[in-house]
Amino acid sequence: MSLEFTLAYGKGELPLGLPENLKLESVLEPPTPRDVSEEEIILDGLENPIDSPRLRDLLSPGETVCVVVSDVTRAWQRMSVYLPFLVDEILAGGVKEEDVKFISATGTHRSQTPEEHGLLLGDLADRFQVVDHDCRDVDSLVSLGTTSRGTPVEVNRMVTECDRLILTGAVTYHVMAGWGGGRKSILPGVASYEAIQANHVLALKSAPETGRDMRCRCAFMEDNPLHLDMDEACSMVNPDFVFNVVMGGNGRIAAAVSGQWRSAHLKGTELVNDLNGVTVNRKADVVVASAGGYPKDMVLYQSSKTVFNSIEAVRDGGTLVVLAMCDEGSGSDECFEILTGYPDQVAREKVLRERFSIPRYVGYLLADQALKANIVLVSELRRSDLEGSGIIAVNSVEEAMAEVSRLHPEGGSAYVIPHGGSVFPFVKR
Repeated sequence: MSLEFTLAYGKGELPLGLPENLKLESVLEPPTPRDVSEEEIILDGLENPIDSPRLRDLLSPGETVCVVVSDVTRAWQRMSVYLPFLVDEILAGGVKEEDVKFISATGTHRSQTPEEHGLLLGDLADRFQVVDHDCRDVDSLVSLGTTSRGTPVEVNRMVTECDRLILTGAVTYHVMAGWGGGRKSILPGVASYEAIQANHVLALKSAPETGRDMRCRCAFMEDNPLHLDMDEACSMVNPDFVFNVVMGGNGRIAAAVSGQWRSAHLKGTELVNDLNGVTVNRKADVVVASAGGYPKDMVLYQSSKTVFNSIEAVRDGGTLVVLAMCDEGSGSDECFEILTGYPDQVAREKVLRERFSIPRYVGYLLADQALKANIVLVSELRRSDLEGSGIIAVNSVEEAMAEVSRLHPEGGSAYVIPHGGSVFPFVKR
């Protein structure tokens, strides 16, 4: 075994030596982002809207504006960097500061503290009213009807009672909706609990004990019922404008889109693929991926994105080795409980249908992926912690490579993915 790489792990790095009988096919890394400042990227996005006039030209003096922003769990979007430019654009349209309000698209998440509002909006939090959406507050909701898939479109009345509605956020790969951003600011962002549950359960097939709907997956929107349901709900609200960013592997804003909410989001998905997608000729026997180190690998729940991305490059029955420190544990009791507390996928699915939540679905999906490929997790979790999940927990790269040698005594092909939380492999057809 020869030393070939160092991969990010927590706040440090771990050396990786592949077994001699593994043939390294490629190191999968995205293209280097453009050497352009975030300010230039943001202004370019605002000045060149897609299928829409520029925002300042849409607005008129005397109009009220509601801006939808993500919550603190999405602070990595760097809203405090781009929102000041968006506000400047709004005010340039003749709108008064007192006529601009912000609503945080919390979905089913908790309300936030003033300090967290400051983290999201920066100095803007002192100048503008910020309201946290509450999906269970019936008095704050208004009904707009029902989608063709039966989802009640009940949304916060703030987004319907303003003259102009602007969505913000980030376009990223999403484990169920294909991509985040765009329409997700409405559903689940500012929708009722019942609407969110009705939409999210579309990730499962309609009949009990039939498992997940494979159309609801990363990087796939065509015929994705969960996405199409979100899109339909958003069209019933009909936002006036969207501004979404795309993040680079370095955690900074790498691209931005604005304009008509559907067209701009679609362009954003293309940019995500350009910045974070890599193409491989075929799936490998073994893939070794790092979640990217701190803060991406603090907990298992966050590190699951590396599993869902990187396993796309692993053949059925192959092995995925993930380096994710998880020094703060699981990160979600709901995720961990469904992952380890049930004997099989039938039992997990039953609980998921009764009490659907994103963390439970992530736990269900982790167990599902462990049925298709061997998953070896290098972390601070003990083997006993993940007993019953199908995931093999080890505490060193050496132990992981010993598992690889045991599972693949004849060797095989391999990929290494240094930033598994960001990179999405596409296999040539």
